[in-house]
Amino acid sequence: MKTPIPMIVATLALTGCPRPPEAPETLDELCGFLFEHHADETPEYMAAGLENLDVWLADHIEETEEGYEVTGLTQGVTDTLDGQARPVEGIFGVTVATSSAHAADTKARALVQVDPDEFAPDNYVSYERDYVTDEGCFVDRDCLRLDTDEVFEGALALDITSINHAYNEYLWTETAAGWVMAQRAFLVEPPEINVAWLQVDQQFYLNLILPDGDGSVHLQTTWMVAEQDDLPENMVMNMTIAGMVENAENLDAWLDEN
Repeated sequence: MKTPIPMIVATLALTGCPRPPEAPETLDELCGFLFEHHADETPEYMAAGLENLDVWLADHIEETEEGYEVTGLTQGVTDTLDGQARPVEGIFGVTVATSSAHAADTKARALVQVDPDEFAPDNYVSYERDYVTDEGCFVDRDCLRLDTDEVFEGALALDITSINHAYNEYLWTETAAGWVMAQRAFLVEPPEINVAWLQVDQQFYLNLILPDGDGSVHLQTTWMVAEQDDLPENMVMNMTIAGMVENAENLDAWLDEN
């Protein structure tokens, strides 16, 4: 008895061919999805998410230029970062996109080779970066991951200073539009802040440099668990958005001159 052709095709589909990865299609969901899948051993989910993000930004980038609120990460995701429990009750997130005339590869390589206190000296009192894995291999894209351990003192608005210890994970992912660099970072411990009215318990960061023709799109997302006494709820959120925009502008200005 011959097996009908459609039955053979269906059997192969069930047993031999994995389904393509599915990724969300809205910015709110994509930011958390990309943060979560950054550590995947295979690139399929990151590539699918980044390509969906590219589609979303093509029609909506203006909506993110002044900041866009996104939902929080789950503790199931944050607890996997370094094996430490990282409670996320009360977490909030904001994301912002900026367009750049500089190519994505140029911006990405500058981010991993130039310390922020060089391209934004007014924003940092000190900065120390240790490469945990091979920086040269990553820059040349002979390897696709780079980890760094960073300790820095930042100078923020309202004369706030903050001493931070952050762990950073950088990843190259190839998409239909070209290579994307995705940086995932988290605070190893709560920062030392010089004002009593602000306390940051947890902070997580996703930084994406996406190709856009001859230029690039720089999408940054920060999630925080913070306490701010007797202040408007959106104050820290707006400070965070302004800081991310300034980060992108400072890097572009440095690239203009170098």
